Amino acid sequence: MKFLHLSDLHLGKRLRGFSLLEDQRYFLFEQTLPLLKEEGIDVLVIAGDIYDVPAPSQDSVVLLDDFITACANLKIRVLMIPGNHDSSLRLSYGSKIFRDRGIYIVTDIKNSVHPIEIDGVNFYLLPFMKHHDVNGAFEQEFKDYNSAAAFMVEQMQLDNSKINVLVAHQLVLPHHGDLEFGGSEEVVVGTVGNIDSSVFSQFDYVALGHIHKPQAVGDNAHYCGSPLRYHVDEARQEKSFYIVDVQKGRVEITHKPIHVLHELRVLDGNYADVIAMPPSEDYVFVNLLDNAYVENAIDAIRQTAFPHCLGLAYPNIGSTESGEETVPEFDSEHPEELFPKFYEMVLGQQLTDFQSETVLELLGKAKEGRQ
Repeated sequence: MKFLHLSDLHLGKRLRGFSLLEDQRYFLFEQTLPLLKEEGIDVLVIAGDIYDVPAPSQDSVVLLDDFITACANLKIRVLMIPGNHDSSLRLSYGSKIFRDRGIYIVTDIKNSVHPIEIDGVNFYLLPFMKHHDVNGAFEQEFKDYNSAAAFMVEQMQLDNSKINVLVAHQLVLPHHGDLEFGGSEEVVVGTVGNIDSSVFSQFDYVALGHIHKPQAVGDNAHYCGSPLRYHVDEARQEKSFYIVDVQKGRVEITHKPIHVLHELRVLDGNYADVIAMPPSEDYVFVNLLDNAYVENAIDAIRQTAFPHCLGLAYPNIGSTESGEETVPEFDSEHPEELFPKFYEMVLGQQLTDFQSETVLELLGKAKEGRQ
C-alpha cells in the first residue's frame, strides 16, 4: 500500500495580511495532483487542519471542493480528519455522500474506533480531541490527553495480523529529545495536552498532523509538517512530500521536494542595498542593518523590489516595524474570520462548534438588519 501523508493545509491562511490561497491552489493542483498520478498513489491522507479557521471563507471551501473532486475523478481515495483549527460540523457536511466517491471524513471520535479498510490496510481516523471529548463520548473521567488517547487505542481493538495505520492530529512527544516546532502552531501550555508516542506503538504507521516542522517522534510516528511555510521562523525549513509505502513489518518513506509558487525568505542588509536588489514576488521579511530608522522604508521596499514584503526589523536598534511577531494578526475583513481569532486571543481557547454556529447565526441576523 502506497499513500501520501499530508497535514496542516490551513486553506485560507493569511501571512501578515497576504492571502496564500493562490499559493495553496498551486500546491494542490500543480504539485500534489501530478505527484499522485506519477507515483501511483493509492490513498491520500490529510491529518487535520484542513482550513485555517473554523468558519472558512467561500474561496477556501471552493478550493477544497475542487481538489477532492479532482482526486475522486482520479479514483484516489482520500482520508481526512479535522484538526484544532477546523470545525468538525462544517468539515463533516456531505461526508456520507462523499464515501460513495472514496472520500472518507471522520469527525466523530466514536467513529474513529472502527477502521476504514482499503486494500487490506486498516486506517483508523482519530480527529483532534481533548480529554473531555473522550469523557463526554464514552462516560469516562480522564484528566489528560495521554490517558484519553490510550483509552481510544484500546477501543480500536487492533488486529495485529493486519496492517494498521493511525491518522491523528495531536501534540505527540518523542521518546527521546524535544519536539521541534515550526513557529505557527497553536500549542497548549503545560503537559495536559501532551501524548507520549508510545501510546501509538501498536500501529504500523502513525500519520500525524499539528506540528509544522517535519520530523519523526517514534519509530512508527511521523509529522509530515505543513506543505507551505506559514511563519517567518519557517523560512529556512525544508518541506517535502511524505510518500509512505507500508507493508506488514516494513515501512518505507520517500521524500519528494515541494516546489512553491512563492518562496519565503529572510533578507539582511542596509536599506540602500535592499532597495537595489532584483525585484521578486517572493514573501520576504527584511532585517535592516541600518543604525537609524528609515522613514517609509517598508512602503518603498514594496514599491521597488518586494511587493510581498511581510515586515521589517532593525536588529541594530532592537525593534520591529510592520508586523511584529508578538502582535496577533487580524488581517481579515470578514467578521466570521475575525471573531474566532479575537475570542481565542482574549480567552485563550477556541470556539466550540456550537459557539461558532451561534456566532455565524448572529452575524447573519446583524447583516440582515443593516440591509
